[in-house]
Amino acid sequence: MAQPILPLAAESCYPARVRIGLACAALLCSLASPARAYEDQFTLGIGAGYAHAVSESLPRHGALLDVAGSIGLGAVWSARARATYALHPADEPLHVVLLGGELLYLIDVVELVPYFGLGAAGIGRSLAGDTQVDAAAELVLGIDYLVSREITLGLEARPHLLLTELDRDPLYLALSAAVIWMFDR
Repeated sequence: MAQPILPLAAESCYPARVRIGLACAALLCSLASPARAYEDQFTLGIGAGYAHAVSESLPRHGALLDVAGSIGLGAVWSARARATYALHPADEPLHVVLLGGELLYLIDVVELVPYFGLGAAGIGRSLAGDTQVDAAAELVLGIDYLVSREITLGLEARPHLLLTELDRDPLYLALSAAVIWMFDR
């Protein structure tokens, strides 16, 4: 008698429960879709948090509000644009506006999505009527919790290196928590 071509054929030496288990596992694997946190999606996020000016001459502690939108570029890459406003209260308050873009690398781990990236921003600061605009490079570190396919909660840290202020006030730190809505393209 000829040997079966497939080792899982009915005449196989495997017990029925093993064959059924393997068939179920193969079926489940074929139905699963690949993990993709932001691929083929737009996001819109609104956040609030803490701002810190690393400076001897400026008010250090502040509160921030920001709005961000992103587009998934692939399974692990996303591009994001961001607008942030921060207020540093003092006798003469410091107002800060950041406008920038970021390229993010996402590590999709089902519900938790850690990410990191680099960005560039313009930062405008106003103190006592004196306004200054600087260029900044930023590092982005964050983690998102995917509540559902439509909504995400995120935590993020963004240290900014002010390229035109390296000799006086070179660092600005933004920490934020956000609610993010996700939309299919």
